[in-house]
Amino acid sequence: AGRINELIAGPKGREEARKKRRALDADRLAYLFDFGGKAKVKTFELGTFRRFTPVTKSDTFGKEKGFGFEPREAMKDGYRKWIPDYAECDDCRLSKDIAFRFRLEPGRYRLTASGSSLSEDPVKLRVLDGDQEVGSVSFERGDFPPSDALVECEGGELVLKPDAYVDLRWLRLVELPAEK
Repeated sequence: AGRINELIAGPKGREEARKKRRALDADRLAYLFDFGGKAKVKTFELGTFRRFTPVTKSDTFGKEKGFGFEPREAMKDGYRKWIPDYAECDDCRLSKDIAFRFRLEPGRYRLTASGSSLSEDPVKLRVLDGDQEVGSVSFERGDFPPSDALVECEGGELVLKPDAYVDLRWLRLVELPAEK
């Protein structure tokens, strides 16, 4: 019904609706991580332009920093210079015994992530809130569209743990609007 009302309202009404949506989006929480390098960092528009936090292989988790790899650093930073997209050209390689942990406000989120499997089999990236799996995304070998999932966090930290080798390029968690 909202979209129909926008069309009926004409250009002025559509612009007003866009402004309202941008204002609402600007208040939504977003956690944005760009893996592999600090030279070319991705941005994302959600109400305003937001810059991804760059993460390199040596960023290990610390309580003060609030994000990083555990129990040790990632295996390597990768860079594919032939890929023109800043978000897709670099990555961090993880194995099944290396996870990425970060703090966030408890709530409901849409997780979207980009990565690729290093084998012919898809890689599952499990999303854990404490010991409980609250979602997962999977990656094929090569360049595929990002994968997404709805997740709910109650504990204030999420851990992303792959079940095999994966090159992780970026991830974003965007708070979902409150249910009416």
